[in-house]
Amino acid sequence: MLKNAPSSEKIPCSVSLITLNTGDSLGACLESLRDFAEIIVCDGNSTDNTKEVAEAFGARVISQYDTDEPNTPCAMDKAAVRERAMQESTLPWRFFMDADDTLSPEAVDEIRAITRSERPATLVWRMPTRVFIAGREIKHEATYPSYQTRLVHESVGAHFRGAVHDRLAFDANKFPVGTLKNHYNFHWSKERTDHY
Repeated sequence: MLKNAPSSEKIPCSVSLITLNTGDSLGACLESLRDFAEIIVCDGNSTDNTKEVAEAFGARVISQYDTDEPNTPCAMDKAAVRERAMQESTLPWRFFMDADDTLSPEAVDEIRAITRSERPATLVWRMPTRVFIAGREIKHEATYPSYQTRLVHESVGAHFRGAVHDRLAFDANKFPVGTLKNHYNFHWSKERTDHY
């Protein structure tokens, strides 16, 4: 693992993740987030090494629910769990992602510039998505270009909605959405695509 940069160089943004037995993929995700000032892992009482991996990267681990029941999935309550994770943020800029995805260094630098700006162009940002299957980038796909809103300032008052396919809800008339140039990377295993 690479050592974290000094705190004075950290990106002033909280990143929240929801996890359940994602120890195998979480390290790559957190490695791509090493420059962020705060990482919150909201875990469903995993029984693998998810918590240990998160803590090794300096992430703060919280529970998805107020229970000690192991392996508690949030598949039908994702928005509520994402909301719980985001509410734990202590920084005004918030970013959310999944434990098996990554950000490129270019995307990280773009987020750094926005969150450090005294006058950002807007307070809500979406980014284009890119799919990787078994480590191979898929450059042409029927849903491209596809965008997801993932970076938001707390002053927007955004909240998550949607039990399964969660999304950020906010007043789009008051807060226009900017578009990042760099991609959000979805990483799909061969097993996932075989059973899609």
